[in-house]
Amino acid sequence: MAQFESESPFEASLSFSRVAAARRIPLLQPRAALMRESSFYVYIMSSLSRTLYTGVTNDLERRVAEHKQRKGPSSFTARYNVGRLVYFELLDDINAAIVREKEIKRLTRKRKIGLIESLNPDWKDFSLEWG
Repeated sequence: MAQFESESPFEASLSFSRVAAARRIPLLQPRAALMRESSFYVYIMSSLSRTLYTGVTNDLERRVAEHKQRKGPSSFTARYNVGRLVYFELLDDINAAIVREKEIKRLTRKRKIGLIESLNPDWKDFSLEWG
């Protein structure tokens, strides 16, 4: 089980094993179950060149579609062609989701890549499974 050096006590307790990753992203549940009204998502999107964008939303499917459609031509995701959903976490509290988004944004690029690859070593676009 790999563990990253951390800057905060919370990060020190994080383990990025595949078991932990499986708990963070319940991909085996039906999509409708993932899109509950009280669900919040922290997500990482990537370009083909692996430029990363981290965000938070209450409707992951809609938000990813907005990134892919390049809503807001001057936005970061439009400018850098960031349109592949490579990582997400499901949380049931908006405050916890915002805190987690900030934690991920504070991670170094190397640690973000480790987080993504702990769950998605091939960097596949999870949104392609939505049909």
